[in-house]
Amino acid sequence: MGAQASKQAVRRLPKTAKAETLESAPLESPSTIRAQVEAEAEALAAERKTEAIQEESRDPQLHKLLTELGPVKIEPTMTKMRMSDAMLGIIHERKRLEEAESVPSSALENRVSIDELFTILEHRKRLDPGTLDQPGALEALGKKYKMDTPTLETLYKYYNTMAVMPAATDDKDERRLGVWVNSKAEWKQAVNDTLSRQKEAARKAKEAALKEEMMAPPTTNAITEEKKDETEQQKKERELKELFSD
Repeated sequence: MGAQASKQAVRRLPKTAKAETLESAPLESPSTIRAQVEAEAEALAAERKTEAIQEESRDPQLHKLLTELGPVKIEPTMTKMRMSDAMLGIIHERKRLEEAESVPSSALENRVSIDELFTILEHRKRLDPGTLDQPGALEALGKKYKMDTPTLETLYKYYNTMAVMPAATDDKDERRLGVWVNSKAEWKQAVNDTLSRQKEAARKAKEAALKEEMMAPPTTNAITEEKKDETEQQKKERELKELFSD
């Protein structure tokens, strides 16, 4: 009955991270993906709550008790209005921000969404070294993303996004290292260095395991087989002695 309504919606988060690509910049930021997941979780919670209400409505005893209680009565209250109230300033400022946010980003100069900003920063990591130093490169990017050249230059100078390295094959948690890179060449070099370190660590771990296995004492089965072989050899020697003694 009502217990189902109190269940929290399970967040369906991905178990493995998306594979990064060096070719094209993503069009969605991690915050947007998270917002979509949270929206799905809220929809699932609302659906479960509706099912719980429908189930409770079929309970005759509960329906009878609710009928006896009747509708909720809210007594009217009078509140004095003060024009100098600080809350009015908060409300006006909130309204101003909401109206500013309702204006399309294309109508404002250097106004981009978080997804567009993420794409701009990711775009740099997919360029060859020295591409942004070429004449007209920043102007072309600014025209593409509708941002003036000084703002784009300042953005690339002080801000960056992290490049995610591949996870080790033997890491059950699939932890991934993040590094700062400024070009496609740096990203590839960081990936190669990460793979080399993982390969070397796996080789050392394998050698340590083999060394530990060689230094370990023989098992019970090995001792038993050894004793069995010695016993059979002694038996053959005894049979030979008996044969020549006759």
